[in-house]
Amino acid sequence: WESNEQFLHPGTGYFWNPAENDLQLWQHIVAPEEYGGDTGAGSETIYTRNLNAALGLRGQLGADWNYDLYYNRSQANTVDSYRHFIKSAVDNYYLGPQMGTYYGYPVYTPDKNKLYTPLTPAVFNSLTARINNPSVAWNQNVNFTVTNPTLFHLPAGDAGVAATVQLGGDSLHNSIPALISSGDALGLTGSEAAGHRSNVGVGAELRIPVISTLTADVSGRYDNYSFAGTDAGKFTYKLGLEYRPIDTLLLRGNYATAFRAPDLVNVFGSNGFFSSGTDYYQCRLAGFGPGTYQNCNDYSDQFFGTNGSSKNLNDVTAKTLTYGAVYSPVDKLTFTVDYQRVEIKNEVTQLSTDQLLQDEADCLLGQTVGGATIDPNSPSCKLYESLVTRNAPDAKTNPNGLLTVTTYPINASSESENGLIAQANYLLDMNKYGTLGFNVNYYIEFQHLFQQFPGDPVINVYHDARFTDWKSTVNSSVTWNVGHWSTTLYQQRYGSIPNAGQTGTLAPWILYNGSIKYSFDSGAAIQVTANNLRNSKPPVDRTASTFPYYNTYNYNPYGRVVWVEFAYRFGASKE
Repeated sequence: WESNEQFLHPGTGYFWNPAENDLQLWQHIVAPEEYGGDTGAGSETIYTRNLNAALGLRGQLGADWNYDLYYNRSQANTVDSYRHFIKSAVDNYYLGPQMGTYYGYPVYTPDKNKLYTPLTPAVFNSLTARINNPSVAWNQNVNFTVTNPTLFHLPAGDAGVAATVQLGGDSLHNSIPALISSGDALGLTGSEAAGHRSNVGVGAELRIPVISTLTADVSGRYDNYSFAGTDAGKFTYKLGLEYRPIDTLLLRGNYATAFRAPDLVNVFGSNGFFSSGTDYYQCRLAGFGPGTYQNCNDYSDQFFGTNGSSKNLNDVTAKTLTYGAVYSPVDKLTFTVDYQRVEIKNEVTQLSTDQLLQDEADCLLGQTVGGATIDPNSPSCKLYESLVTRNAPDAKTNPNGLLTVTTYPINASSESENGLIAQANYLLDMNKYGTLGFNVNYYIEFQHLFQQFPGDPVINVYHDARFTDWKSTVNSSVTWNVGHWSTTLYQQRYGSIPNAGQTGTLAPWILYNGSIKYSFDSGAAIQVTANNLRNSKPPVDRTASTFPYYNTYNYNPYGRVVWVEFAYRFGASKE
């Protein structure tokens, strides 16, 4: 493990060294032996407490109606605790007392020998402090459902109905630790969010046997969410048909609409980040343009960014069309295949920093790359320029250089995708040796299109370097049940994605999970589960320029995880 820390100061991080008559920026790379290794002073711990509670009642209302009333709550309290460099302590140790300012830059006369002297764990502890980052999120709801399988009679059979009412809410709270918010945690940023949302929903579903081989399914639901002084409500519906021409074959299809209120983090949260991008303003001033930006000195400038939030987000809406078949040629063997098309409108996404820097350059220069005139005093230009901050034009280093970029969530114009979902299941009966169950699932996307604003070009995700979606995934499992024992081995395969340098693709990532469970006659059960049995690491991207040298949006750093679970079902029979 390495920590690459810069001694940051207001502005660019440079300081004036009068002894050498020079603006300087110092850096020290901390080796494991300087802080005590992975289990030493620099170790990080994450404590999580999870609560899941449910309470319900079931019964009958009259002769034909059944009801189900239940309450459930889930909550997670997490504390991320780690040691980090403290700016004031580091400055005092390496640079000594500040001797004033020079053109706005702090002045120090440090002893450079300290920079090249390895730290000891004791010194490391004196330059760092433990930062505790707590967060809590919970969700709760009450559901009341009634069903009647014989609402009315038809020649082909009975029509059934189900209706539900749901009341609930969710909340989250995550604050930035004082050392980070004050700026004393060296080069570190954080995230914060605090908000609550309540919801109510009512819905019903009707299943109608049209003829002996054809069944229709009609459902509708209305949901309303209240948050930040606004109400978001929408009616959605689903129409489905099932046709069974022969006993072993089922043809099915459905059309459905959906809606989703914005996530709480997009309404109430914000977080900082460090990134890099092309400074189109500086590059265009220097005579560069599309096709030559890569030759510009400001092609990849670093900056500090902030992802903000917005209380003016619209609901996300979607339409789904699915059709396919289920085939069972022999008993306990089933094949399914479905084609699915999804169209999403008003999807919430962060305003692209790259697009923002392009728009800001247009406004500062008064014209687009193509030569179209832009009004620099327009409301849009004032917004773009307010979201980008730069060094002063007369700054001693990097004049007009990028400092910060602020983005916020927006409703993207549209996104659509279509693909094929296939599944196979087989159960092998081995008599006294139990049963073996086999399952394979496969998904492949044929097309994935994205458009951020109306009028923008439609982007083919698989032909654009900014997207790294897996085109295909495969998972399979085998489960052996014998007596009181149950054992499962599960495999997940993620397909290839482009590497960071866009010079090729990375190898697929394959993970294996497993579990062993023993069920007692009393209704109790004990289970041992292991995720990532082979302790497989994400494929290394040798074209990536920064740690951890893989795409953190696609891969996670978790290695092998093993846990034991004990469960007891009250009132369970021996069967």
